[in-house]
Amino acid sequence: MKKTNLLKVLLSLLLVSSLLLVGCSKTNESETSSNSKGAEKTLKLAFTVPMDDAGGVGASKFKEVLEAESNGKLKVNLFPAGQQGSMKEHWEGCQLGGLEVVYVAGSALETFVPEEAILDLPFLFPSDYETAWKIIDGKLSEELNKLMNAKGFELLGIAPYGYNQFHTSKKAINSMKDLQGLKMRIIPSPLKIYQYEQWGANPTPIEFSELYTALQQGVVDGGENALSVIKTQKLHEVQKYITISDHALFMGLLTANKGWYDSLSDEEKAWLQAAAKANIEAQREFVATEREKIIEFFKEYGVNVTYLTDEARQEFIQKSASTHQKYASKSNSCEMLLNLVYDELEKYGIKSEN
Repeated sequence: MKKTNLLKVLLSLLLVSSLLLVGCSKTNESETSSNSKGAEKTLKLAFTVPMDDAGGVGASKFKEVLEAESNGKLKVNLFPAGQQGSMKEHWEGCQLGGLEVVYVAGSALETFVPEEAILDLPFLFPSDYETAWKIIDGKLSEELNKLMNAKGFELLGIAPYGYNQFHTSKKAINSMKDLQGLKMRIIPSPLKIYQYEQWGANPTPIEFSELYTALQQGVVDGGENALSVIKTQKLHEVQKYITISDHALFMGLLTANKGWYDSLSDEEKAWLQAAAKANIEAQREFVATEREKIIEFFKEYGVNVTYLTDEARQEFIQKSASTHQKYASKSNSCEMLLNLVYDELEKYGIKSEN
């Protein structure tokens, strides 16, 4: 009897041990599966233009490359066409961490990082795109990123919407005189207000999401935008005239929340940088190749498209010098950045127009 009882005890112990091993195995499998799932991250990329604009083209490429490079470990949800609010709200969302990545106009960042207004100065960057990119991608981006880091942002790259052009409902802007007294919509920006006042216009800050309605209802007479933006926002439906003035390179900043960016591993950062590079290249190619096609589209639609003459351009350039000076006087860092660009222009054999 004693031997039988002992055998039963041993068998019971073996059974319990087996169950424990199976339980541990399942726990380990569950933990492994959980860790594997935990390695997958999803980020939000928000921007104010639709998918068929330069920003949308770049965003699609960003998503494609990041998910491919990471083998699906980093996934991207796109929020185009201002789904996350105004330009300012996009910047606030990125700064606070609610939006991991945004692509928004640099001029709309002026209230957070005043130095960013350099990207929207009139007649600063050359009309030669390739030279403009070399200047922007060099020390300028490096210095801007330092300033952005201090405010909770990480600059991933700078891409263009294109050169800004005048669009109006009453008359073509063929000279400074034509702009006098016109109510021109501008991005909410103190420096932009000053710029248009120097040109003799009546600048009216209006959020991008409200622009079409403001033009349609005659709240403002016109504004400035890149060609692709005018087209995708259907502004040509409520504007009779477009003047090809190329007076400022309208740029957007592909930007991440710094805290989120710093939390990434080196490998994840490399994936993100590869995607950002692809985004910027896609947008720049879009802007360069679509320009003439969009101009032809406007002409066929019936919009009066004119070009600013060299004489008229010089008049605008002369009236823009004070805006450059106004920017430089804001701070030592603003003055440093402007001189940096002037020096770069000289290096490429281009005399500053201001």
